[in-house]
Amino acid sequence: MVPSNFHPLDAGDMMPDFTFTDQDGNRVELSSLRGQSNLIVVFTGSGNDGAVAGLLDTVNARWREFEAENTRIALVVPDWQQAAGLEDVEAPFTILLDKDSAAHRRVGAIDENLDPTLVVFITDRFGEIYDAARPGDAAWPPAAEALLDWVRFIEIQCPE
Repeated sequence: MVPSNFHPLDAGDMMPDFTFTDQDGNRVELSSLRGQSNLIVVFTGSGNDGAVAGLLDTVNARWREFEAENTRIALVVPDWQQAAGLEDVEAPFTILLDKDSAAHRRVGAIDENLDPTLVVFITDRFGEIYDAARPGDAAWPPAAEALLDWVRFIEIQCPE
């Protein structure tokens, strides 16, 4: 059961910096993906493979548009099984392992049983969260067009 004092990250919050392991075994700090690019961080979880696959398919089909909008995409997985099948994806996702799911818990990407679940964060290049899309939201799962609308809005707000 989720503690009553638990508050997941939402729009207006700053995305914390985490250190993950990437698919090549390298340690990667989330902050190293920031700086010059907006960032979409997709926290995946157990039991939502269909939603993850659907989201990644829509993003994959339009990944060049995300690149044109100065946006990088990071996929944070609780285990490498979640990343299976991504070798055929064209989009340049950065895949990061959250082995103990501590980052999932910190950002609120957990369900009522405290298991990792799918949450999509859209941040500007400085780490400010502009949107957090979760299961149960009216526009769930987020479509590529909605994600692109957010990063276009961010680019208008932060042209520097």
